[in-house]
Amino acid sequence: MSEKTSGRAGLAISFALASAVVLSAMDAFTKLLVQEYPVMMIAWARFGVMALLYGAISWRSFGWRMFRPQRMRVQCLRATAVVFATIAFYKGLIVLPLADCIAIVFVAPILTALISSRYLGERATATTWAVIAASFAGVLLIVRPGSDLFNWAALYPLISAVGLAIYQVTTRIVSQADDPRVTMFFTSVVVCAAFSLALPFSFVAPRSGTDLGLMLLIGVLGAAGQLALTFAFRYAQAAVVASVGYSAIVWSVAIGWLLFGHVPDAWSTAGMAVIAVSGVVLVKNGGRK
Repeated sequence: MSEKTSGRAGLAISFALASAVVLSAMDAFTKLLVQEYPVMMIAWARFGVMALLYGAISWRSFGWRMFRPQRMRVQCLRATAVVFATIAFYKGLIVLPLADCIAIVFVAPILTALISSRYLGERATATTWAVIAASFAGVLLIVRPGSDLFNWAALYPLISAVGLAIYQVTTRIVSQADDPRVTMFFTSVVVCAAFSLALPFSFVAPRSGTDLGLMLLIGVLGAAGQLALTFAFRYAQAAVVASVGYSAIVWSVAIGWLLFGHVPDAWSTAGMAVIAVSGVVLVKNGGRK
């Protein structure tokens, strides 16, 4: 591997790790809110704040071009995938523990690797596949899914996983043509507009300043996390970036312990260790065959 390629892989992994931490925190705060407020309203608040932030940051550089991305059809497909993935994931957060819900969603990297291999011509390396397998095994050690977990409620994160895989692959496609800031603004505006259609039927006024602050915070965290992820996809193959995303399960367990009082047991600790080692292997190999 050349020094330039190694540097790009390391940069992508750094962005992906940062995204995992930030988005895990966002998911935890979202779980708090969806227990009290309609899913559509929380999603609308999140993407509305994201659209405002991206617009404020990027308008001077791009102006009206932010509404006219180069890959319009793929961008619209990406936004549609976000809508369905968000609704399904938020529904899952209502009835499932944070770590369990995220763990099921993390079949998405496997789907991403398969789709990108089929449609993008990206041949995942043996190391990448090994990391995916090891990371998924670590997830299973953490949540130890049994009959109680895999009931009808598990369909929500499974549907979200399909949407997330489509989102990740389309992100890789549009990142070659559109600036990440344009991509994130356009997606946020389209998704916010979609959720706005349901807002008249699902709006509930925030009951406290704390709730309002959390609604704004998940938008800020979502903007930061998604932008970092978009940059990650710009510098590495979709399968590699998706593999690093498994570290989110570690952060979700830690945050779940802090916010919801769930204390990881020995099996969960073992699973986190497997995921951590997998991440180190990925960083050291950086996508080498």
